[in-house]
Amino acid sequence: MGKTFEKKLPYKKAICYSGYREGQCPTGEMPSKEQISEDLHLLVADGYGYIRMYEPNAHAITALQVIREEKLPLQCMIGIDSLAEINSAECITGPQTFSDAELAAHAASNDAQLNRFCEVDIDWKNLDAIANAVDIIGIHTYPYHMDVAIEDAFAKTKESFESACAIYPDKQICFTELGWATRTAHDDHADYASVANQKRYLEEVADYLKSEEIVGFVFEAFDELWKDPSSPAASECNWGVYDINRKKKW
Repeated sequence: MGKTFEKKLPYKKAICYSGYREGQCPTGEMPSKEQISEDLHLLVADGYGYIRMYEPNAHAITALQVIREEKLPLQCMIGIDSLAEINSAECITGPQTFSDAELAAHAASNDAQLNRFCEVDIDWKNLDAIANAVDIIGIHTYPYHMDVAIEDAFAKTKESFESACAIYPDKQICFTELGWATRTAHDDHADYASVANQKRYLEEVADYLKSEEIVGFVFEAFDELWKDPSSPAASECNWGVYDINRKKKW
């Protein structure tokens, strides 16, 4: 992109990692150290240098121990341990019923950790104060969720990146999530979510990220059935490059 500022995050292949196997979840049984080691060795063999995890829980702690003890060439981005500030009846871990006092305490805890926002490029237009305080801006891009045809998905992703760069030309921009589902329970997306479409989209994006030296975290490494155990065909369970049994999809 012709940027001359120092990049705080050098280019490496990057992927989002949650290692929950069948029967495991963030509020229940965690992946074992041996399972995490298996996962991370698969990702290293596939050329990844960055992983992104979502909260500093026991799973992330064990993953960092494995990286350190086994001297794996991986660096890890970990999100804050954010708590719900509103009750959601559709939360993937079940309906939430926190009291007003609990929600207020959650909000205070979140604010105390970090007041940061990361979403699609359009949201950053209203976040000057935050953008000026950070070294790197992360955006998510999901042409799949925007019903963009697979033929146009890469172009939409590139447009999102260039839009964010135009808003903040002196900041490093990276993708903190981008991906494509391989399966869905929704009939209107039955042909849209497929291994073939994921392969096409991620290969086109990978070539672009490498040529422009843009960090982009693929969502995600492994399928996560815990997100909807009653419907394993739901799209939220099927974004992995590997399936739940650690078999590469393509």
